[in-house]
Amino acid sequence: MRLFPIHESNSTSFGSGNSDRLAYLDRVSKATVRRTVKGEYTASMTIAYTPENQQLIQNDRIIRLPVNPRDNAPVQAFRIHSFDVRYGSEKAINVELDHVSYDMNYMPVISIAKVNGASNAVAAIPGALVGGL
Repeated sequence: MRLFPIHESNSTSFGSGNSDRLAYLDRVSKATVRRTVKGEYTASMTIAYTPENQQLIQNDRIIRLPVNPRDNAPVQAFRIHSFDVRYGSEKAINVELDHVSYDMNYMPVISIAKVNGASNAVAAIPGALVGGL
């Protein structure tokens, strides 16, 4: 049985030892990573419903998943973007995730399109980058 670590949304430490892991998700019945060249890098998983799992699964939290089904496969960080509880004979939580690289899609940058002259445009680039140069 493979355990899947879940982290708070602002986590930056994913190594072993003193990481900021909240818990390990267990009773995962299905976990699928979808990766296409120049396309999506997403994942989905189905977790058995427990009060603990329901409390842990929140939008923007990070779950680390293996990129392929091998036992010692490297893991990647994915951010929860939606989830729902499925009712039926066995209650479960369906989770949809995006790779953390998608976070860059929402980083604002300052427009340099209206800068007059090439030298002014080049000079404006460092200030236009998120976090500076």
